[in-house]
Amino acid sequence: MARTSITLAFRIVLGVPLFAAVPVLAQSGLRGNWQGGWTRDGATLPVTFVFQQIDSAITGSFGSDQLRVIGIPVSKISYRPPAVHFEIVGDATTAVFDGEMKGDSIRGRFKDGNAAGQFVLRRTSQTATDPYRTEEIAFQNGDVKLAGSLLIPTDGRRTHAVVLFMHGSGGEGRYASRFLADLFARDGIAALIFDKRGVGASTGNWRQSTFSDLANDAIAGIEFLKLRQDIDARRIGIFGHSQGAAIAPLVASRSPAVSFVIASAATGIPMAEGERYSLHNSLGGQDLTPEEAREAERYVDLMVESGRAGYRTPALDSAVMRDSTARWFFAAPAKDSYYWTFSKEIADYNPAAYWTRVRVPVLLLYGAKDQRVSVDESVRSIKAALETAQNHLYTVRVFPNANHTLRLTSASGSGFAWPRNAPGYLETLSQWTLDVTHSATRKR
Repeated sequence: MARTSITLAFRIVLGVPLFAAVPVLAQSGLRGNWQGGWTRDGATLPVTFVFQQIDSAITGSFGSDQLRVIGIPVSKISYRPPAVHFEIVGDATTAVFDGEMKGDSIRGRFKDGNAAGQFVLRRTSQTATDPYRTEEIAFQNGDVKLAGSLLIPTDGRRTHAVVLFMHGSGGEGRYASRFLADLFARDGIAALIFDKRGVGASTGNWRQSTFSDLANDAIAGIEFLKLRQDIDARRIGIFGHSQGAAIAPLVASRSPAVSFVIASAATGIPMAEGERYSLHNSLGGQDLTPEEAREAERYVDLMVESGRAGYRTPALDSAVMRDSTARWFFAAPAKDSYYWTFSKEIADYNPAAYWTRVRVPVLLLYGAKDQRVSVDESVRSIKAALETAQNHLYTVRVFPNANHTLRLTSASGSGFAWPRNAPGYLETLSQWTLDVTHSATRKR
């Protein structure tokens, strides 16, 4: 499963703080809006923090446009003048910040895994008012309760088009989609983000779920939206990235309420073959000898075969012992990992079979240097499936030099660089969605 950390990038982005700022006063303690940057290896990342304090309790959130994150919770916040401490928990590591406040600035150092750097924050009097309201909601899929947030534009219109966000792989919460939800809400399109089952305030267990279960979670959210007076039930779309994009055509084929689909990094081939492609690329592109390449490919084959079987086979165990010192080696999941049973469940899932049943507008977004999804093969497969459905209402955008997350990749040997959005990615996403939802309005 894909893992990210703060240094690699969160799965979302910041536009504005969650809370209003307080006046610029040093005696305000940590309260208010802070803007500044993190610097690592000579590269600086613009960031924003918002802190609130009620009595002795301090809460906070973090955001960065460049990382596509907004409203990420800050934990273990303490202020014992002049010392400031806080932490941000990522998927793989926790970034720890220690600094000192002098007047209306905080300076210090941070450590994130093996990486370290400096940070500077300055209090700002800038106050931002969101052009939408956020409502905490919950809906049911059988015994599973899905909890989330609904962002509804406050533009005076009675009803709004809406985008429901699906999840990528792993334990993804609503914060993973908060930035893009904010982007849509500022365009006048409502957005529903929710915690994956077993994450945050949602019940259930995603590790023991099938693609069908996860698709039905999204459909339950669609049914919830259909009943709301402030949502236009004829303009409900879905957004999926990676695993969410693989499941998106299944949702659209099952729910006639879906009026458009946005899929980024969508595989168009059976999942086992997609895993083979991803594992092959995890070898790191090293300059392997022919013998090393054959051994590495054999190891990848054993991983995929074990996934199909649903357990770590003796053949793979032997390969792990034999190959563990090879320079291309990567560890296999533990014997008791959910990876094996989940891989068996989804191995033969073929997204193309469900794309043949999708007859609504589709936006497909890819990074040309995606190492986890075979882009050319997936585009050909999905386009052929849509044509089989006689659906010509699709748009494909492949962004040069962008990776699986639609961020630019750094040139080999160029040193550390913070992630950057692929030029045109956010603009394409926003404009296409506005066009398709406005078109639906005109056709009524």
